[in-house]
Amino acid sequence: MWKKGFTILEILIAITILVIVFVLVTVMYIRGSRIRNVVVAYNEVGEILSQMTDVIANGRKRFIGQDIPGLKTASKIDNNSNSSKLIYSTYTFEIIPDTQNDTTIFLNNRSLDPNKKVVLLSGSKFEYYYADGSKKLDNQTNTDTITYVKIILYGKSTSPAMKNMVPIKIETGVRLKNTPSF
Repeated sequence: MWKKGFTILEILIAITILVIVFVLVTVMYIRGSRIRNVVVAYNEVGEILSQMTDVIANGRKRFIGQDIPGLKTASKIDNNSNSSKLIYSTYTFEIIPDTQNDTTIFLNNRSLDPNKKVVLLSGSKFEYYYADGSKKLDNQTNTDTITYVKIILYGKSTSPAMKNMVPIKIETGVRLKNTPSF
């Protein structure tokens, strides 16, 4: 007479299958959360870089406690070998190299990223062009006839988990209001 029930072998096989399924689900969840973190970091960096270029190009009301006119109204542009500057009215946008690889962008000596979520990488700069389309070279001093500024920003997240992420590049151009002298 056999009693109804499970043998130890059947119970061990069932537990083994459950453990394997649990491990697979856990691994897939961890991978999914890592991918989600990477996607969130890329979206955040892209959004912050877009906001920076928008503030520089178009201005913003009540940004870091100031009303900022857009770059399109720039009256003077200045640059030197250590940093890229855009100077207009009482506002100065400046990209200052901090180290060999990292740079920071400032508006009147205040960071455009007050939460420090993005680090700008080397290569972030302003490029200046004359009315004829030629690029202003560093050794040229004439800034009165600059009519176009190209803003190039490379950035990545400051999150330690994202230290190996590929940088995001944002480019935009702004035609200035000043008229070239003929």
